[in-house]
Amino acid sequence: YVGLFCFLGLYTFPQADDYTMANMVNRYGFWQAQVQWYLRWPVSSFYQVLVSAVTLSNFKAYHSLQIVTCLLNICALYGVLHVTANNMGHARKLLIALLLQAAWLATITGLNENFYWMDAMGYTWGGTLLLFTSAFLIALLKKGAPDAKLIIACCILLFVAGNFGPQMGLFSCAALFCLFCVCVFEKRKFASICLLSATCVAFAGFLVLYLSPGTAVRMGGGGRNISQTLGVAAIFGGITVLKFFMKPVVYLAILYMPVLADHLEPFDKNITARLKARHIFLSIAAISAFQQAIAGWATGVGLPARAEGLAIWIMGAAWLFLWGFGYRNEATFEKIRSLRIYPWRGVLLALCLALNSNFISLIQDLRIAPLYAAEQRNREASILRQKNEGKTDIIVSALTVKPSLLFFSDVRPSPNDWKNQSFAAYWGVRSISALPVPLLNDERARRNFQEGKLEGMEALADAGDPEVQFMLGEIYDATFAPSNEVPKDNATAAKWYRMAADQGYAPAQRRLSRFYALGMGIPKNYFYAVTWLLRSQF
Repeated sequence: YVGLFCFLGLYTFPQADDYTMANMVNRYGFWQAQVQWYLRWPVSSFYQVLVSAVTLSNFKAYHSLQIVTCLLNICALYGVLHVTANNMGHARKLLIALLLQAAWLATITGLNENFYWMDAMGYTWGGTLLLFTSAFLIALLKKGAPDAKLIIACCILLFVAGNFGPQMGLFSCAALFCLFCVCVFEKRKFASICLLSATCVAFAGFLVLYLSPGTAVRMGGGGRNISQTLGVAAIFGGITVLKFFMKPVVYLAILYMPVLADHLEPFDKNITARLKARHIFLSIAAISAFQQAIAGWATGVGLPARAEGLAIWIMGAAWLFLWGFGYRNEATFEKIRSLRIYPWRGVLLALCLALNSNFISLIQDLRIAPLYAAEQRNREASILRQKNEGKTDIIVSALTVKPSLLFFSDVRPSPNDWKNQSFAAYWGVRSISALPVPLLNDERARRNFQEGKLEGMEALADAGDPEVQFMLGEIYDATFAPSNEVPKDNATAAKWYRMAADQGYAPAQRRLSRFYALGMGIPKNYFYAVTWLLRSQF
């Protein structure tokens, strides 16, 4: 299962953000590029260094990143088991680590953005670092380390993980920090002070990212509204929690808890006495809300799949962490053992892994991924051929093969879009445009488009193609750069977004929700904004 996901990664290609970083490294040098990147986008420092290092190799290591990520994560899972399950053999620990990795790949939302794209892998690596952090803190607890040593270790690891991936590490480690403070300190008042302090640290981290220069860029000039940001984040925190508990693997984890309890020794009797089931639910709900605040609306988009996937990943880790390593209730375990489906838990797990949407998409993508890679290579060959012919304004065909799991952000029809500009700068030409095949094959429509007339493209959109409708919406959208002298008109953009959204095209639904939230081209209406966001999620 894990091997198939890694194999599909061999067909990945760099995306717009990757080319942007490569251009900046080539222009400013390695270290100055880090400063410039932070001013444009709110990204963590450690992660930027890793991304820049890969770009220095001209993306030669790109196709192996998925394998490296999987191996690191499996090692981290094994490390957690190693310090918690003393009476478990090495082979069984490795098997459980592989199963947990497979379960993560099977259930995480937005797998393509978290696993098959270098610009998002830093967040995934942040999750891996969180596992190593957990293993280290568990080892300290089991050795009976002094409270002061534990606090120092938590603070250091909080800082490191937060810099590695703020959307994941900072708030996750803050949540763990709260848990350790409550569990370690016997005096309730002192534990409350620590809990409040950790919450303040988490909120301060949120403000750092929220007020960074890059966030203003991501908000698209719509202005910052922190109450709106936190409000929408709370709504989608609840939605993400709902999605988490809709996944069958969550309940299978409960069926495995008595088995885990037989092999995993609790930290301390005081912990098992204080930790209740409600603490588990509240902790994962709080983690989810913070995730959506920092990685969703705050950065200018309505809950990207990456943010939701990371939130579900962290909730799953917290779920296993708290139930398996802290919660001990023999009466509950006995009820679980008495369930009729308890002996069939292995069969149910196999069915969950085999019948989930990610695995089905994987099987389908294995067939079309070579075609997708061939299109990418043909595009590169076409760019080089046109460049050798002396052309500086390159026109290529938009991708027609689009795998479900392999992340791709295609070049836009407008050469003025920042993605197109990054792509063109990397190849050393003035501009690159990617036109839909029907438009590319229609000479008159293509000429009209290049002259700033959209009759041909609008005819395709009127025919009902949601992707072309979405492209037209972006051309008129004032958030983006001017396109071929086409005047910006948010009302027209909203019309095309609405046509695509009515057909269930999720990117258009999210964009339309943003228009309603900010009153861009249509009257401001938070009810409609939330309604379209909800539709984009289900």
